[in-house]
Amino acid sequence: EFDGNDFYGLSSSRGEVFVEGCDFTNTGYRAMSTSGTLTVIVNSTFTNNGQESTPVQGAALQLRGEEAWVENCIFLDNASDDGGALYLDRLSAHISNCTFVNNSASDNGGAVLINELEEWRDHRVEISSSIFWGNTALTEGSQIHVVSGETYEVRNSIVEGGFIGENNSDANPMFVNIDPEVGPIDLHLQSTSPAIDAG
Repeated sequence: EFDGNDFYGLSSSRGEVFVEGCDFTNTGYRAMSTSGTLTVIVNSTFTNNGQESTPVQGAALQLRGEEAWVENCIFLDNASDDGGALYLDRLSAHISNCTFVNNSASDNGGAVLINELEEWRDHRVEISSSIFWGNTALTEGSQIHVVSGETYEVRNSIVEGGFIGENNSDANPMFVNIDPEVGPIDLHLQSTSPAIDAG
């Protein structure tokens, strides 16, 4: 568990990084940053990291390097300048079965910002079977913002406001509660949620 770090929770600039079953909470600057050959993050949560007043890209995760896999992770209440939760910069990335809720950016990409996909280096970003809901950005892309590049795909996902891609939906995923003024946050899905067995 990484809780209350003033700057980074975890940072690596080389080699391979594997993270499983970790909680990153209340990091002042950014929860995690990698730029090595391979990053794999599974079954982890990123909550209340960063702040909009800090000029940071990706308050939960900033991923650079060659390739990254992020699976079965939750991103909740993270805030930054660009890419409120996740900033993907010049790499291939595979994001699946992840939930992005109430993240915010003071500029672009409330949940995710995809930056500079370089086709000559075979960069490709794939996002699948994920939920983007309640995220905000003051400039562009409340849920997902692509700065440049065309080699990306979002499919089988619920994206508030909609996003082009195979079998995407903008139907309310029907969490138990995502409003802190109503009560404790509960990201379990109600029994009638359109996200259940949807992809």
